[in-house]
Amino acid sequence: MIRKLLLIIFCLSSLYSDKIIIYTDNNFKPYSYVENRTLEGINIEILKSIFSKIKDYSLELRAIDWEEGLKKLKNKEIKILSGTYYRPKERPYIKDYSKAFMYDEPTIFCNKKIKKNPIWPKDFLNLKISKPKGNSISISSEYQKAIKNNNFKIIEDTTHNNIRNLINNQIDCLILPNISMKGLIFQQLKNRYKEENSSIKEVMKLPKFGVHIGFSGAYFPEKKDLIKKINLAIKIMQNSKEIDEIIKKHLDIYLHPKRKRKISVSLYNWGEKLVSDRLEGYGIIPQTITSAFKDRNIEVDYNFYHYKYAYLLTKWGGKECMSVPWLNIGDRAEYFYFSKNIKSIGMYLFYNKNLYPNGIDNNIEQYRVGGIHGYYYEKEFFYKHKTIYYKSFKDWESAIKALLSQDIDVIFAQKDRFKQHLKYFLPREQTQISFHNKPIKIEKNYAIFSKNCKDSKELRDEFNIGFENIKKNGIFNKILNQYNMTLEEFNGL
Repeated sequence: MIRKLLLIIFCLSSLYSDKIIIYTDNNFKPYSYVENRTLEGINIEILKSIFSKIKDYSLELRAIDWEEGLKKLKNKEIKILSGTYYRPKERPYIKDYSKAFMYDEPTIFCNKKIKKNPIWPKDFLNLKISKPKGNSISISSEYQKAIKNNNFKIIEDTTHNNIRNLINNQIDCLILPNISMKGLIFQQLKNRYKEENSSIKEVMKLPKFGVHIGFSGAYFPEKKDLIKKINLAIKIMQNSKEIDEIIKKHLDIYLHPKRKRKISVSLYNWGEKLVSDRLEGYGIIPQTITSAFKDRNIEVDYNFYHYKYAYLLTKWGGKECMSVPWLNIGDRAEYFYFSKNIKSIGMYLFYNKNLYPNGIDNNIEQYRVGGIHGYYYEKEFFYKHKTIYYKSFKDWESAIKALLSQDIDVIFAQKDRFKQHLKYFLPREQTQISFHNKPIKIEKNYAIFSKNCKDSKELRDEFNIGFENIKKNGIFNKILNQYNMTLEEFNGL
């Protein structure tokens, strides 16, 4: 119920429709950094996903040197800086914070032998310790006090240089958020020598801290509304584990750059043999997707949802980057890349044989037509044809019962889906209903790839190549045979 309520909130219209400029660190791998003149990183993907859920504002991300960003935030030259920690005493000029969109814990790695279970900071006094330049790690006040007393020799540099200096023994220890350490230090160690031969060890973790979007004192009327919507988007992403998935994906890339690529696909039940969570392999279409991507050395994970939520998750990107099957209608091309046609579907007229014992003809305008509320054809077809009598039903069971009671003459539906619902809701009445064998409309169904996911266009192209390959090498026919369906039946209308 809570999830439904959150989704409804995002569908409401807003007072604002403005471009929001968010500045973020230009050199803090793997969080946010510039590569090939493009902003990349964990924070960047999270920010894009947050704003994909807030249709009232468009997002523009700009890279900035961290220290310069803090200075401009303080002087109210910029309004928003992402990646800030909650340090109100140190940074009183940050007047508002978003909800923490991720958490990390500073980790201490050292190339010196440190006693087991060390105590911070007393067991690290008089060592050369480095931290990211300009990036205040959120740790205890004892740390700051020890710095003032000159018990630490603090070296500030870029993350890359810090790790290199640690490997080269130019510093003794390095404090950095744990994700950065895992994602970078071990990769650089492997490039130099085998990791197990390294003297660099993780010696302890410090308390976790939250990472926020910080707002300066500069006034703009949308601020409260924007923060409220950002916080709601973050809550949705945390509840759905989307942020965890983003972090895991980026970390996996850093630790295992040669590992097979993966894609997560959102599905909904669609046709008895085509897509179903009750079938091993989930049906013909998911097995086709798996085989097409396997041909391109790409692994696939599947998750089933209600069809509306499957669509939204894929539109937002992040947790889900691909979904199937969908029509290319409305403004969907604005949000997705479309694969080649996976399966054509005919839209048929189903009728009650007690009312029409001799069958029906294919002139839809002479019948009282029933359909399911919210389906695309209401807006795209029936509401544009004023001469057709059309009645909308809340669900399939209600529509079928209306057909059997002769409250309507026909139901407009896809053949496979209608038969599936008829069998599920009213199995005893299956023999009372038939359909005209010529379709009213022919629809093409596609796999969709979210434009909010970084590699979607490339993955779409890879899928298309793999799909053609499995059709040529016979794998697709084997999948059909597994479900006792011929190629003619699959492509039939």
